[in-house]
Amino acid sequence: MRDWDVPALLVVVALCLVGVVMVHSATAGREAHGEDLGLDQLLRVCAGAILMVVLSRISLRFLQFAAYPSYLLALLLLVVVLFAGRTHGGATRWLGVGALEVQPSEVAKVATTLALAFFLAEQRGNKPWRTLAIAAAIVSVPFALIVVEPDLGTALVLLPVTVGMAWWAGVPFLALFTVIVPMLSVVCAFSLVTWATLMVTVVVVLAWARAGFWRFVVVCGACIVTGLLTPHAWGMLEDYQKTRILVFLNPGLDPRGSGWNVIQSRIAVGSGRLLGKGIMGGTQKALAFLPAQHTDFIFSVVGEELGYVGAQIVLVLFGVLLWRLVGIAARCRSRFAGILAIGLTIGIATQVLINAGMTLGLLPVTGLPLPFISYGGTHVIASLCTVGILQSLRRNWKETS
Repeated sequence: MRDWDVPALLVVVALCLVGVVMVHSATAGREAHGEDLGLDQLLRVCAGAILMVVLSRISLRFLQFAAYPSYLLALLLLVVVLFAGRTHGGATRWLGVGALEVQPSEVAKVATTLALAFFLAEQRGNKPWRTLAIAAAIVSVPFALIVVEPDLGTALVLLPVTVGMAWWAGVPFLALFTVIVPMLSVVCAFSLVTWATLMVTVVVVLAWARAGFWRFVVVCGACIVTGLLTPHAWGMLEDYQKTRILVFLNPGLDPRGSGWNVIQSRIAVGSGRLLGKGIMGGTQKALAFLPAQHTDFIFSVVGEELGYVGAQIVLVLFGVLLWRLVGIAARCRSRFAGILAIGLTIGIATQVLINAGMTLGLLPVTGLPLPFISYGGTHVIASLCTVGILQSLRRNWKETS
């Protein structure tokens, strides 16, 4: 155990146990399914734990060697799933043989991070625009394939991961800012006030960074163009995606339809009050008012049954885990190891932020599970494999190659 980050390991064990208990509570006696999935979740956690231990023993050289091959394999799986995948809930995201199913997008998240880390590690001293262009190309292919499934939530995780890894790799702030701001302009352009606020912020940041005249022209011009193109981008969205955005802005717009998820989730979390209703005591869950209560909305069950205190403890556990994982990234002497560690850490942090945010109605519903806690096979195993890789990086922190 000397090679392990024991505090991080204990936190992961605690989160997994919370997940098993919450999945059991969310599914035991449900009228919709009548099947207790707690034991199934425990078995998947055990399988993931075995893989975590195996991956914690691999060498840094093997990770470097496997970077591009794993990326190409992930792309192949993403292509295959489009033609031969299984469909659940209107989305074709799974490959399966009999009862065994695998979600390639979860594999692609880790593989893309690995490939991106290997590329960025080799770009020391190169022009930032060339680095960003190639990095964007590496990420855009799996991103597009995952969106087509459709699985927008999983695809969105790749964006902050890419930005964070590029910044950790030494890409200048202004270069990243120039790329990110036009994307934000598309989102903010739905509201004139929000878009105007963004433009003022852009001008202030560019002035603070002492950007040149042409940087002002390019960045502000790009924001204006992308803002004007927003109506066309809106027209390209699927109807359900438009509805999710509108309901996020106003859940009461369709309280018995698309707004039902957010409204019931808020009711569940609020009804838990300070200490919650106790395990198996959630009424919103028991009456099946909560949608996807054992998967995407598992945090609502936590809030209802464990209350504000229990929900905060879960978030604190995630905070401690992320703090320890960032420490691994900072400690690694290898450029590749550090970039990979921060990318995997940001991936976990993004999933926690999006899942908790959509549960509380602070972010649009994207269908993204909560790491280690939500019910599922591939995502639970992928999360534990991610921790295994990070433990391997910690074990090999002295290597500089």
